[in-house]
Amino acid sequence: MLTGHTDAVVDVLPDADGRRLLSCSADGTVRLWDVAAARCVHVLTGHTAAVHSLAVTPDFLLAASGGEDRRARLWDLTTGRELRAFTGFSTAVTDVELAPDGALLLAGDERGRLLTWALDWEYDFGAATGVLRAESEPVIEELRAEVAVELPSRDDGRPALVEAMARIGERQRHAVIRTLELAAELDKVPSRDDTGYRLYMHSVAEDLASREPDTTPGTAEALTLLLRPEAELNRSETFWAGHFAAVLQDDLVTLAEAAPVLHSEGDPVAAERAWQLVVDVRSHLWDAGHVETQRAMLGWAAVLIDLRRQTEALALIRAVTSERERVLGPDHPATLEAITALASLLTDKGELDEAERLYAVLVPQLVRRRGPDDLRTLEARVGLARVHLRLGRHGDAAQTLREVLAKRRLRLGEHHADTLAVQAELDRLPLPGPVLPGPKRRGWRRRR
Repeated sequence: MLTGHTDAVVDVLPDADGRRLLSCSADGTVRLWDVAAARCVHVLTGHTAAVHSLAVTPDFLLAASGGEDRRARLWDLTTGRELRAFTGFSTAVTDVELAPDGALLLAGDERGRLLTWALDWEYDFGAATGVLRAESEPVIEELRAEVAVELPSRDDGRPALVEAMARIGERQRHAVIRTLELAAELDKVPSRDDTGYRLYMHSVAEDLASREPDTTPGTAEALTLLLRPEAELNRSETFWAGHFAAVLQDDLVTLAEAAPVLHSEGDPVAAERAWQLVVDVRSHLWDAGHVETQRAMLGWAAVLIDLRRQTEALALIRAVTSERERVLGPDHPATLEAITALASLLTDKGELDEAERLYAVLVPQLVRRRGPDDLRTLEARVGLARVHLRLGRHGDAAQTLREVLAKRRLRLGEHHADTLAVQAELDRLPLPGPVLPGPKRRGWRRRR
């Protein structure tokens, strides 16, 4: 009888000779047991909700688990140390599997999505030293799972997107053509597993070495130079890698500037494709947590809102908000920007309790960092008033709107659009009911 779990045991895995046992539980822990001694060797903690599934390598050195916290986790069973947490799921992780050599991890969620990671090891299990790194972690696949939407095929969307960019200018047309070509090369990397990825890099590197010295590398060679570590590049390759990185950054900035123009001109479909392309390439080549990638994700969400796809927009904004809170802190200006967008969208979707909780934290932080009269603080207070109004707290909403109206009149003027917008919201408030007369009070006069 192995006792220690404080809730239901969900899954158990014994080793080949039955001397060790791995178990997971609804208490959020994974436990490694010495069966002969009937004792717990390690309690693996990290999950914040019930653990649903387990996988382990035959040597019982490496284990994986998945749970309701929408995470798959990798464990060193020698030390009980968590090696890595894998994200990208919008629902509970219900199944995990490990290749026998520990080189591949697969995890699936209850909506039927499957994500795979090819793992490149530099790790000593006995000493718990070294690092575990993903050879090419599929960040954009995680993002696709998080927003629960398939990105449209580039083959289908390419002509329309090029045509839309050409309407803006020649520079924009060239930028989108180059970026689409590079994105198409990214899709050719075969599964991004360890062996296929290295073979692809090796084959393109051979083509690069055999070309004429005065010939500009092609798109596939440019991608290889961008993906290879700088330490592996010679002087000529380092020059071309820097050149292509600079050109690509300029192109992505151009597309990020053009997407809002397309949106304002009444072409939200092209604007969405432009934002998707920027997010896709940045997530592949750099990081989904990079500030420019997050800014593009917020731009993409704004278009999705206009396309009445609030659920997908909400998932994008949630992803940006949680990442900024983790990396930058809860009161960083960039985090407050994301929380503002999240609270506004939650209000529109009718999730008023969560929106009110966010505004209750957001407004004091904005007052502390930017002051009570800052325009962003006032905009957050207007958002809070809208929540109060939809919750039926008309008095609280009216008081907040009057205070904001007075401050906007001083800051912006009587006829500014933002001032008039608050006045219009105030005018739409329902009139208070008639005041009933109270009991007549007897008056007394002092005798002189």
